[in-house]
Amino acid sequence: FTSGGAGIRSLGPLLIRESQILNNSSSDSGGGILFDPSGLDLALTIENSTLSGNSADINGGAVHVDSILNPPVNVLGTTISNNTARDSGAGLFLISGDVSVSDSTVSNNRIELTPLGADGVGGGLYFRATDGIPRFTINAVTFSDNVSSSAGGGAAFIASATLISLHIA
Repeated sequence: FTSGGAGIRSLGPLLIRESQILNNSSSDSGGGILFDPSGLDLALTIENSTLSGNSADINGGAVHVDSILNPPVNVLGTTISNNTARDSGAGLFLISGDVSVSDSTVSNNRIELTPLGADGVGGGLYFRATDGIPRFTINAVTFSDNVSSSAGGGAAFIASATLISLHIA
């Protein structure tokens, strides 16, 4: 797919529950999901799902959220594994305001073949707050065997975050 969001592309509120998003590939960002809300108070929620084997030539192999509207992003009871990207956030690429990841596993995600000028950070997760007031909470999440070509193999936070019961292997 050439414009991002090979598996799912959403401009409105998106709830994904008990689903599998597998083996999608984008020559842009968001191999599995590209969430680009067109209005305020539009949330992305992923519950009890699996996102695996997705790839993006830029950012967000599994999930790409990049919005100045600060959409809430909630990930609960989800496995994000074996995804790839060439710039940042092979598992999750999140430029947003209010993010929560709980009771989940982020594993075996990889930044590959980083092009010249790319960041190459956040193999498992890349987060940057859009409004300078980060609201990122991680609770009971395991990060394991994620790889980046630069920094933050497990996770890269371009802001502060609240980490509760975090396991990094």
